[in-house]
Amino acid sequence: ARSYSHGKRRGSVFVPSAAATEDSSLTDEYKQNLISTLKCVGVSCLDIDTGSVLTLPFENTALRDTIWSRYINTANENNEAKSRSFIIEYFSGKEPSLRYCEELPWHLKKLRGWQELKKILVDLRTLDIMYSSSELKAELFNYLRILSIGG
Repeated sequence: ARSYSHGKRRGSVFVPSAAATEDSSLTDEYKQNLISTLKCVGVSCLDIDTGSVLTLPFENTALRDTIWSRYINTANENNEAKSRSFIIEYFSGKEPSLRYCEELPWHLKKLRGWQELKKILVDLRTLDIMYSSSELKAELFNYLRILSIGG
């Protein structure tokens, strides 16, 4: 998923439903068994219309890296961008919150969605949440730095 250098934060990985993908390397039954198993090790799952958003515990680096490399990054070359796009779409429909401020800017940065990143960072609610958070304040300044140099 993604790595942080601070705190015990969690990250999101999007697992599309079979209906939302043209080529699914996993059967629905296999996905359900996988999700059930992952829940046993601290992964939470939120189902949405187009699939599931898995929230991975970051204190388990091996689990996070294994899931990312085995199921997200290797399925096809566009799978990572698709997964990030689904996560961006999900959080874009939410009100700013700490979780929103952790996820949305980060995924926009990874996809180089500079205009969208600029739009969410100038929202006063988002700015307030990120500036007030000791964990997100440095990230806020980093995003603003990237945008100011033409990112």
